[in-house]
Amino acid sequence: MRLFLPGCCLALLLGCFTPPVVIPCPPPPPVTQPTLRTAVLTSQTPADKVLEAYVLDLADWVGYGKRLEKLLDAYRPAPTPPAQPR
Repeated sequence: MRLFLPGCCLALLLGCFTPPVVIPCPPPPPVTQPTLRTAVLTSQTPADKVLEAYVLDLADWVGYGKRLEKLLDAYRPAPTPPAQPR
């Protein structure tokens, strides 16, 4: 009798359990990293060209980050609407 009651409870609990469903997730499309303009600079490069290369590199990396965020948005759950006050 000692094992009967816990065994019944366990059987009831396991009968109510449903395993999670695995949904296949497609791989994200490849996004290439920007090439650095500053990688080819030398000590002989004029200061205005160095500054221009850094500004353009920064703009490229910001655009790259935005493209990655847009790709990640497809994998994020949809936001739930706020609850209505009663």
